[in-house]
Amino acid sequence: MGLRFFSTHTLPRSFANLPLPKRTKTLPVVFSREEVARLLANTATLRERALLMTTYGGGLRVSEVGRLRVKDIDAQRDLLRIEPGKGRKDRYTLLGPRLLATLRQYWQG
Repeated sequence: MGLRFFSTHTLPRSFANLPLPKRTKTLPVVFSREEVARLLANTATLRERALLMTTYGGGLRVSEVGRLRVKDIDAQRDLLRIEPGKGRKDRYTLLGPRLLATLRQYWQG
């Protein structure tokens, strides 16, 4: 960002078309089954467990989990509707049987 400002506002026009360095992309950290089980076992409430399971199991961002509603759950097709997701695009993600059971338990609770 600083290089772009420097090259466009202070250098002569001949330097304005310099290529910018590419950012390296790193893969996200994936927890093992044991780590996930330990994390879920250490939750204090059913609400916390449901939030963590939804976030990790569906691959959701925290903001997406915060906007979920009951009508976004499609239990017949085992899907969660995420609206709006990243880039204001709606999408579906899988809803596992354990997560569905936990969400039902939380809803009844």
